[in-house]
Amino acid sequence: MLKLAFRPYAGDDREEKIESDHIERALLAALPGQIAIVSTFPSDATHVFGRPPKNWARPATLSYPAASHLHLDYWNWDGFLSNARRTTQVHDLAGASKRVAEIHATGHDAFVKATMPKFHTSVVPRGTTLSRHLDALVYSFIDRGPCLIVQERVEMKHEYRIFVVNGEPVTGAGTVFSHTPDDNQAPFNPLVSTNPSDDNCTSDEALVGRYLDFARQVIPLMPTQSFSLDVAMINGEIGIVELNPLMLGQIGLFACDPTLLTSAVLRGCGLAS
Repeated sequence: MLKLAFRPYAGDDREEKIESDHIERALLAALPGQIAIVSTFPSDATHVFGRPPKNWARPATLSYPAASHLHLDYWNWDGFLSNARRTTQVHDLAGASKRVAEIHATGHDAFVKATMPKFHTSVVPRGTTLSRHLDALVYSFIDRGPCLIVQERVEMKHEYRIFVVNGEPVTGAGTVFSHTPDDNQAPFNPLVSTNPSDDNCTSDEALVGRYLDFARQVIPLMPTQSFSLDVAMINGEIGIVELNPLMLGQIGLFACDPTLLTSAVLRGCGLAS
């Protein structure tokens, strides 16, 4: 028996609240009378949407999100590595420190990110060391094995997020931190900014069209076919910034079309036609 639940965002972040409200309305419209709005997910839920509470125990009954939805090791995928427009290596702590020094020796700053979701990201400028930037976090990476993604720092402009469901781009928007679905103008929103913190946007349908062409070329190269794909102009070429798991209600929407995204995810779950 199906048991569906949505857990709305209950924090103070303006953008997350607006995004959560849009997803809630889209779910209720698509599944009238079928989905419960909850403060905590039922222990026998089959499909849950929204951010889970900390230390949430995944029910054995759960179909969505599937375990495979929770984590993407895209840094190991050839489809990412061949389209990232920068070198990407994954190391343990000692190897990452060595790789940062090698990047510095070429005249570049380094960018380091943990493989654990939302755990650590830092730029390591020349003249400094990785251990200095990790500080007390260094103990979190000791004896972990390969857990630090190391890249040279590159110029990225006009970052854009494309939501992909079952191999098809569904909706997308510029990565602009202040934007929400309230700013949506089209399925693939044309507004882009030089960097995510910049509110001075321009409408660039031609660039968005190029991003979509690029996405359709690289999506078949990926081992899974549902994710969010972040692209940008990287050192003057279109490239992949990163990929993230596509979990409805758990990822930044910016100015995408939440109704299109919700409908596509529900179709992918077999909950809508």
